[in-house]
Amino acid sequence: MKTARLVWSGVPCILPWIAVAVVMIVTASVNQVLDLGSLSFDAFAAITDDAVMPSSGDLVSVSKHLLARIAWGVPAIGFALVAIAVMLTTLIVIVSCFGDIPRSERGKYFGFIVLAALALLFIAFYFGDQIMSEPEITTNLRKATVHRTSATYAVSMDSSFDAASYVIFLLLLCAASATLLNSANSTQTVAQLGSRIRQIQWLLYVGATALVFRAIEMYMLYRWPQVWFNSAQADAIDRMALALSTAHGSFFSAILVALYLPAAIVLRLRTKTIAVQAVAGTTEEPEAWLAKAGLKFSPIKEMVNLIAIIAPLLAGGSVAKLVGVLAV
Repeated sequence: MKTARLVWSGVPCILPWIAVAVVMIVTASVNQVLDLGSLSFDAFAAITDDAVMPSSGDLVSVSKHLLARIAWGVPAIGFALVAIAVMLTTLIVIVSCFGDIPRSERGKYFGFIVLAALALLFIAFYFGDQIMSEPEITTNLRKATVHRTSATYAVSMDSSFDAASYVIFLLLLCAASATLLNSANSTQTVAQLGSRIRQIQWLLYVGATALVFRAIEMYMLYRWPQVWFNSAQADAIDRMALALSTAHGSFFSAILVALYLPAAIVLRLRTKTIAVQAVAGTTEEPEAWLAKAGLKFSPIKEMVNLIAIIAPLLAGGSVAKLVGVLAV
């Protein structure tokens, strides 16, 4: 009975925040051990001033620079557009979830989510570089190449994308937490539970889509300097870019797990609880009742959700590499 009351209370809304905090702490700890920031390379010694821009008479070189810019620009545009969709989706979910709660209880839940969001912003602002730091070698490569051309705007925009990524994490967390809010004096209806389950799934899908574009955009930015180097060095830069985008993709996937899994588990426990209560005193099985209510667990849907969760990891690795091959 106590467990049932806890599941139906608003307490579980803290679970996604705790899960994301754990992901960030573990990532920061691993990052500190790796100490990627200590890896450096004097790229300026390899690139002379007259080699910064390709010769107008060298079609091959001009083509390489053109493809590098387009290869970065396409996922950059995609990320920016999907980021807007994430913001709109999260706001809609938050408003919808708070609309199901009595006005007298909205203040405390709103206050909790605001405090949790401020705490996450504090962590991102002061410890963001420690969570996923960049090797000095890739920074130096961009300073010696991309920064010395008109395309330096791409590096500045990528820094803005870093901030946008944390805003996306923040909004998704707020919305995922809101899906678990519930009045202290009542349980949710079947319709409300079905709506919340669909909402947390849509949060997962739009979040995964944005982070897929972000992982590919990072790969294209990290590999961009290779157009200034010979084949062997270019291959080395490409491998570094792939390793970094894969690392970020794994971090993004871990964030999605932390966002989705706690909320999905709590919502499924609620559907199980309401099904048991609905069939009490009858011969009907809870699973049959859930099937009729449209709330039965679906392995196919969960497989889709799993694919969405690992999509940023795949995008930062094999997918980014495939896109990179097509952009050569």
